[in-house]
Amino acid sequence: YYAEVALTLKGMPAPIPIDPDWNQYYALEASGRHRVYSARRDGELTGFMSMVIVDRGLHHNVKHALTDMVYVRPRYRGLTGSRLVAYVEGELRAEGVALVSLRTSKACDWRELAEHWGYVMTETVYQKWIGDA
Repeated sequence: YYAEVALTLKGMPAPIPIDPDWNQYYALEASGRHRVYSARRDGELTGFMSMVIVDRGLHHNVKHALTDMVYVRPRYRGLTGSRLVAYVEGELRAEGVALVSLRTSKACDWRELAEHWGYVMTETVYQKWIGDA
């Protein structure tokens, strides 16, 4: 995952190293707000989605699922992503989630697939490196 989607912007000396804040993940787990779903073939991990559940958004009173990470290994791209997303949506719907925000890296652009699945682009995010080189 990281090798394919590592954030590298103009002016950065190297990609931002992966350094998860495990305490935040543990806190999300403890509060019941983190979900991880996997796609597997013959026991091999082929893809995953990590979602954060928000009971009430800052701007609306809707139970919302936010994508933390989503990835499908290149040789399994095709139906695996569609099946994974459909499964995740079903699981989230069953627990009362009404809105899903699917966020993907530009390096793994799922725009056409997302639109095919019924998602609508609602935001564009721009980032700029302003740290020391």
